[in-house]
Amino acid sequence: WPRVGQQVCWLPGEPNAIATVTSFHGGDDNGSGYILSRRLYASPATVEAMAGGEVRVGSWVRLLPPHPESSPELDVSTARLPDEPSIKDAQRMLHELNLHDVAEFSSEQLHELVTFPYYHRVPGWHAPAMSAQPTPSTHPHSWVSASAEFLPLRDVYVVRGACTACGDCLELECVTMASHDTLEPLGSESERDPCCAHCNHDHMFKCAHMGHAGECVYSCPECEVSGSSDGESGASDDDSGE
Repeated sequence: WPRVGQQVCWLPGEPNAIATVTSFHGGDDNGSGYILSRRLYASPATVEAMAGGEVRVGSWVRLLPPHPESSPELDVSTARLPDEPSIKDAQRMLHELNLHDVAEFSSEQLHELVTFPYYHRVPGWHAPAMSAQPTPSTHPHSWVSASAEFLPLRDVYVVRGACTACGDCLELECVTMASHDTLEPLGSESERDPCCAHCNHDHMFKCAHMGHAGECVYSCPECEVSGSSDGESGASDDDSGE
């Protein structure tokens, strides 16, 4: 456990934090973990292409306020956090992956961004420390160079779909890596199962044309039985009908 294709809770104590296991990464003692994928929604106004330019399907993007997964330290859309690649660095990283910003990322390429330096394109080579990064001259087949200072990335967001009906909704894929001890099986606790049907807060940006049908449901009496007595959860459940 877990197996590839299985859904897991990847944030302990957050029952709605559900992701799908796509593969196991068996690096050294500090680099082993599971590659997780999850889908979320955003409006075009809350994303920006990491490498600059137009946001399209396939673009590697960063999230901006007021998206709930944007960095709270980010005050203006043009500011980047210290661990975020600059536009120039992002362009170099895409170039070294033989990609343009409008290209679809393969699973392997996404995995490299979140697992480097433990997984990369140099067969049989493992970096014991960040000071031992490969360079284009010493490892010409490696895709990393000066951009390695930003790797591994904690999360990688890629646009997987855009609503053609209203133009106000983007579907993103987020790929990340988590260790075994941070994952929880769904259904392992009595309150876990009903929460699996709930919407995450990013669904505030979901339009009616994408994702599930009907209104979003963010809470229910079953999962709030121990934490709420004001009846608000019951109202939310009633309001979810057509």
